[in-house]
Amino acid sequence: MSWIQSMQEAIDFMEQHLLEDLSMDEVTKAAYTSPYHFQRIFSLLTGTTVAEYLRRRRLTLAAQELRKGIGKSSMSLTSMAMKLPSLFPGRSGSSTAYHLEKHGVTGER
Repeated sequence: MSWIQSMQEAIDFMEQHLLEDLSMDEVTKAAYTSPYHFQRIFSLLTGTTVAEYLRRRRLTLAAQELRKGIGKSSMSLTSMAMKLPSLFPGRSGSSTAYHLEKHGVTGER
């Protein structure tokens, strides 16, 4: 399997388990490589770290979900962000709201 194919396998795995708390070991098993080499090659090919990739994808997913719900609710962005704790483990609702605003999602203040 080539490096490109290995990276695609790992990205597919991350996308399938995006809402879960992923470990680097789980991701690297999908790529059939060591964590050290995987992180180096992933950064080289994507221009970002695995953690940053996951954070951006989760923020994008959250923004899409919130855009669907904003028209149906007068809930504040922070309140909506508090409903998404599985996407952002260890992050407060206000911090999540800040990052969602950076993605163009705004709510009632």
